[in-house]
Amino acid sequence: MANGEIDDVYDIQFVLNDDRQFIIRKEITIRRTNGHFVGAEFSHQDKYKYELDFYISDHGGTFE
Repeated sequence: MANGEIDDVYDIQFVLNDDRQFIIRKEITIRRTNGHFVGAEFSHQDKYKYELDFYISDHGGTFE
């Protein structure tokens, strides 16, 4: 992510670290930056990803 600015939108892809190695593709919006650290939120327009919800819940995460 080169020179990302607040409100920039990116398509990202990552693999869940579980037995199925499920690939997640999501759209995110940059909300804050701090040096090499970036805070982003998933797009509300993306389709619901059951696998991501289950993975985060199973690993102690919560949702708002």
